[in-house]
Amino acid sequence: MAQKASPMESPLENEKYHIDEELGFALPNPLEELPHPYDAWISIVKKLPVLIENGELRAEVEKLPLLSINDLQGHKLQRLAHLVLGYITMAYVWGRGDDVRKVLPRNVAVPYCSLSEKLGLPPILVYADCVLANWKKIDPSGYVNRTWTFCFHFLEGIAVKDSFWFLYWWK
Repeated sequence: MAQKASPMESPLENEKYHIDEELGFALPNPLEELPHPYDAWISIVKKLPVLIENGELRAEVEKLPLLSINDLQGHKLQRLAHLVLGYITMAYVWGRGDDVRKVLPRNVAVPYCSLSEKLGLPPILVYADCVLANWKKIDPSGYVNRTWTFCFHFLEGIAVKDSFWFLYWWK
């Protein structure tokens, strides 16, 4: 009987599916910033709580240019862009919850759907974005395993007591 190779025994498969030998499906050292002109997306997301509270979010999102994803080279950059567009999408659709939008502006929908297709992820904010591609060690000098980590993007200024995600490495 042939012996099956484990995923960790097949570096090509690990690379293809972005599986890290130490972190599994968590993205090693996720990026925190996007290059110009995509930094406009990050700028909006960093101000989400204020923009939502002031009722300015949708107008700011509608001002964004329609950007191609062709210049987003590399898996980490694409994952960060997907995360950012996911936050923008959810905030745009739900706003303060009193006026839910059913249509997303083209300038967000097109790059988000294109990235989603390219990454094999759905065009919605998912665990793979919010946690697996959005983490940082609390103690930068500590080991990743058995170390509490936290999701670092876009929580500043948000009342996180009800929705703060921790990622714990069980090893």
